[in-house]
Amino acid sequence: MQARFLTDESRVGYLEKDLYFCEDNTLFQDKRGNIYIIPRGFVTDFYSIPDMLAWVTGDSAERDPRPCIVHDFGCAFHGLLKVRGMTVHDLIVYGYLTKHYSELRQKDYNVCMDIPQCFLEFVPMSKGQVNDILGECMDSLNIPRRWLIRAGVCFNFNWYWTKSPFDMDKIYTIYNHYKRRK
Repeated sequence: MQARFLTDESRVGYLEKDLYFCEDNTLFQDKRGNIYIIPRGFVTDFYSIPDMLAWVTGDSAERDPRPCIVHDFGCAFHGLLKVRGMTVHDLIVYGYLTKHYSELRQKDYNVCMDIPQCFLEFVPMSKGQVNDILGECMDSLNIPRRWLIRAGVCFNFNWYWTKSPFDMDKIYTIYNHYKRRK
């Protein structure tokens, strides 16, 4: 099975300096058929590439943000939210995965409605597993896996001291896990 995003690009809202929140749910299916949801309200900093490296890796604005949203969620909570007991077909039949027409985009796009908590489970993951999911996300969109991006992710030392517990009761709310020094 090939990994793929089931939803189109998420709309984002500005939260504060360098932080944005997802206005839409993001669904990703990995190579093993597992479906993961990044719930709307999740706060991300997108591709956080230091300016001194940006000239080598390319402008982050030219990349689809969905892989970084999945990766940021995995790094923030050391795991992902898995949709359990439902296939893609089930999601469509029950109305959780639907098509909407955008007049601005002049096309249909896939949207994930809120999936009830009873169909979701938090799956803990290692740093390597989260990094592998990032690779699958990038591959599914044909984003070049430039060695600096992948190396930067491997040497993300924030992993060791920034884990936040995921609160299932805060699904679909703005959930800012970033700790800013004031």
